[in-house]
Amino acid sequence: MSERKHVLATLAFVWWGFGVESASGQAAQLSMANQEVPSSEDTLKAVGFGLQQLEIAEVVSSPDPAAGQMLQQVERLEVTALDLQPAISRLAALDMLPAVNMHMSGGGMIRPIIHGLSGLRVRTQFHEALVENQAWGNRNGIFVAEEGIERVEVIRGPGTLALASGATGGVIRFVPLAPPADPGRHTRFSLAGHSNTEGFQASAMTRKRSETAYHAFVGGLNRFDALKTPNGQAVEGTAYGQFYAQGRYGYIRDWGRIEGAYTSTYNTSGILGQEGISQSGDHLITTKAFIPSGSWTWQPGFSYQLNHRIETNPGVLLVDPPAQDTVFDQSLRTSRFQFRGDREASTSGIQWAWGIQSAVLKNTGELDAPENQLIPDALALENGVFIMPGWQHQNLSVEGIVRGDFHRLSLAETQEFEGAENRSFAFVSAGLGIQWQGADHFQWGLQAARNGRAPSMGELWSQGLNAGSAREEWGDVNLRTEVSHALETQWIWTEDTWSAELGAHWTNIQDFVHWQPQGLGLSGLESFKRHQADASICGVDFSSGWASSSGWTSELSGSWIQGRLADKSAIPLLPPSNVRLATGWARKDWRAQMVVTHSQEATLIHLSTAGQLGTHLGWSLAVNNLLNHEYTTVLSDLRNLNMPEAGRNIRLRLT
Repeated sequence: MSERKHVLATLAFVWWGFGVESASGQAAQLSMANQEVPSSEDTLKAVGFGLQQLEIAEVVSSPDPAAGQMLQQVERLEVTALDLQPAISRLAALDMLPAVNMHMSGGGMIRPIIHGLSGLRVRTQFHEALVENQAWGNRNGIFVAEEGIERVEVIRGPGTLALASGATGGVIRFVPLAPPADPGRHTRFSLAGHSNTEGFQASAMTRKRSETAYHAFVGGLNRFDALKTPNGQAVEGTAYGQFYAQGRYGYIRDWGRIEGAYTSTYNTSGILGQEGISQSGDHLITTKAFIPSGSWTWQPGFSYQLNHRIETNPGVLLVDPPAQDTVFDQSLRTSRFQFRGDREASTSGIQWAWGIQSAVLKNTGELDAPENQLIPDALALENGVFIMPGWQHQNLSVEGIVRGDFHRLSLAETQEFEGAENRSFAFVSAGLGIQWQGADHFQWGLQAARNGRAPSMGELWSQGLNAGSAREEWGDVNLRTEVSHALETQWIWTEDTWSAELGAHWTNIQDFVHWQPQGLGLSGLESFKRHQADASICGVDFSSGWASSSGWTSELSGSWIQGRLADKSAIPLLPPSNVRLATGWARKDWRAQMVVTHSQEATLIHLSTAGQLGTHLGWSLAVNNLLNHEYTTVLSDLRNLNMPEAGRNIRLRLT
């Protein structure tokens, strides 16, 4: 089906949803309307402080299982906080957290970095499914349709072992918008414009809830022209467009409930710094049941994904390009099964959880000459099991987790490729978490973990020219399991109007997988090969926030990080140390914020404000890089082109 037909079908589905029942209610993002002067906690939420105790509970959907809370650090950001940030998207806005950075490749490719770790060491979860659209390797970004999202969570520590294998850096979880609090239908339209790219974002959402069921549907379009540097120069290959459709469903029954989500996303973008087009389609369906039985809650789940990526030569049509004009064509199909059981804490303070996870990943090249594929046809089987005991007594809580994994990767039998033998990886991971609640306002936590990660298809078997990166990439069939040992601690203080958090982390990684330059390759372009070496990363994060009853808020946060490979060279994509100061004011239905960020790269000023006009219309205005300052960053591929980052961008959104 052509892109235009997909767009028309999406809009028709949305219009049909609105026509079934008249629009009523109000969007969750506008819930601050018509309130009195916000309390300190409300103000902290509005401006984006990620304090765990301020989480807004989901309606109908039960909260996360109690097991695992001591094993992880969770920073939660509601969409009201993300939308107030001066960023091009909610995903890009996550870099407001000290531990999180974003690696940018033009306007349409974003790869998250947590505590200096990136690529497949950072996993993305949407409605209990692991989004696999970057599973080909570090050169692919992630995308989740951001409308219909209630909040985003960044999860670190050994608790990620219960979510995914190999998430050494952490997990970014997109939590779908909860059902409306009252039965009926709620609708929302949203339109945003961006000055720098002359782009726009448009979406429409309808949600309906009855006593025993709920459903939400979202459709959206994003269109952006090329990024422009502060001197007005357009950056070739940064224009992109997206359209998506997403739904969420749930049914409540006497025996429990079942819920799930489905989403289809199409992304079309240029190839940074060169001619040609990259197009990808990401499709996902997932379902999960929650079945209480005595002191146990059983959670079976299933998800299926199709991720398809195409790169074409210049001048080729975007839809169904002929095989002879396609230079890259890969499909990844992922089926994932999981089963988890959680037992409530007994009178002695002991609780248990255990789970089983299994996945099948199949990579397929669609070209007539499969030997030209960057990654040959391959199959990966992943199986894992974990057990998680916990104990709590008065102010002290202790939890542990042990996980075993077995991964098997194999090439298609027809492949004629050096080192085509199958590879198997078996490893054990473990973690321990301790939390102590001191006085009423003090909390201390400590997490330690040993985490294994099996190499991916791309790391083992990449072979040749990656047009999207304008270089050759070669895998290493002899790669070993990557093993990390990590230690992280936090000190948290909270008062009625003030909070502070200080954290320190250290990670040592044996056989750290990275790209190593090899000089010029067969194509005349730079050649890189996968290489392994021991690596070490350490750092400190801090944040302090204050909020007054009159609506004023202030937050100071920052991070210092250092990392080296065994030969003392820098770890690729290691973010610079930084400091961020955010000052804001919120009163009734109006909010404003100024953000100043400083690092060795630049000092930048950003402004944002949001509010409501009447009962049903909300607005927000954000100015990114207010002074139109020219700067470069190590976390953008624009640096490879000797070009500065994008200049000032003004975003206006009406909802």
